Amino acid sequence: MALELKHAPAARAASHSVTQAEFDATDAHTVTSGAAGDIVWLSTASQISGGHILQMETNGLTIGLAATAPEPDNNFAHIWQGTAGSVTANAASLLVLENTGTAYMSILAPTVGGILFGDAAANDVGAIKYTHSSNGLSMETAGASSVILTGGATPALAFQGVTTISTASGAMTLDSGAAINIEPEVGSAILLDGTISIDAGVVTGATSITSTAFAGALTGNADTVTTNANLTGHITSTGNAAVLGSFTSAQLSTALTDETGTGSAVFATSPTLVTPALGTPTALVLTSATGLPAAGVVGTASTLSDVQTLTGTKTLNGTSSTLGTVLLNAAETTTITATVPPSTVNFDAATQSVLVYTTNANATWITNLRFSSGTTLNTALATGQSLSVTLMAAQGATAYLGVVFQIDGVTVTPLWQGGLPTAAGASGTDVYTFTVTKTGSAAYRVIASMSSFN
Repeated sequence: MALELKHAPAARAASHSVTQAEFDATDAHTVTSGAAGDIVWLSTASQISGGHILQMETNGLTIGLAATAPEPDNNFAHIWQGTAGSVTANAASLLVLENTGTAYMSILAPTVGGILFGDAAANDVGAIKYTHSSNGLSMETAGASSVILTGGATPALAFQGVTTISTASGAMTLDSGAAINIEPEVGSAILLDGTISIDAGVVTGATSITSTAFAGALTGNADTVTTNANLTGHITSTGNAAVLGSFTSAQLSTALTDETGTGSAVFATSPTLVTPALGTPTALVLTSATGLPAAGVVGTASTLSDVQTLTGTKTLNGTSSTLGTVLLNAAETTTITATVPPSTVNFDAATQSVLVYTTNANATWITNLRFSSGTTLNTALATGQSLSVTLMAAQGATAYLGVVFQIDGVTVTPLWQGGLPTAAGASGTDVYTFTVTKTGSAAYRVIASMSSFN
């Protein structure tokens, strides 16, 4: 039994059921679309004209897109629009596309389109895919991407793993209209025959390199020169020469044109310099220097002349029998502000040691001691270190206290000289002094006093 779909000039107006007798009749049969979109069977030969549209038989399927399509054979699906000539499809083919001239198979998909290859183990062990977002055509083998080809102004072929490109026989030729760039990963080299390495222009592993005309500079180590070499012009050596012959310091000096000084050549370890002029060195350590004239040295350990600004923490250690620091006199940085103390006074130890408010206080306040707005006192002060600060507040006829004390925003109860003050001094200035000793992480012992001056 065969089923043929052919071109027909008209369709039945009503539905029609196909019977076995009609399949067995000698007339050709036609299936076409009725007016309402239903499938209608046409059974008279006079209604059939043109070539096959669809013909299914036990040995194949033919879809004819033009007249005179061939009969199904070879057990494959055949989409036919014209003959390609005497050529026949491979016997293992399941689908054949044939046309007189050009034949394409289009895969229309907005994201990824492709062809999958499967076997008994997996239905996508191989694939050819095109990804539209990256304009990349990829080939997959063993379930993983092997190579990706991207287009655009600069097409690129990217292998996705360790790759070997080889020929079964003969030479491999790389032909380019411009330079051929071979760029290994940083830290890797180009290997020739697995032994000759080219890394950043340095060739190793080669017994000899021969050329009738070297272009550019030749650098590296020359172990042996087999004939006398006359080197003229400016010769630059950036490698290591095993043997230079014997030179004296005087002979070497004659070969130099920009030397300074006279005498013997000097090397780094334990040289003896005779009356050198060092200029202004960027670094100089004089740990074992002797005979330094005090008048000619600025900033000795014993005397610092003129004004010196020391930034950062400086530790001056004495000995078991001497003091670490002796100050003839010293001044503390003081901040004077013509305002009343705010409800919380943020006392930044990095800014001043003394803070003075010259406008009469109009309310009580909290003194919060910190190192700066961005650094806590707990960070700046080490355990076992102490810090003293002073706050002065002007008072009018009605005086206000500032006995609440905080460190880094946390209230700490001081030990007050004579007990906790209960009244401030009117019409004068109250002076608060706090000495903070850090006893552990965020742990402190605070000694405080308040005195009224009027």
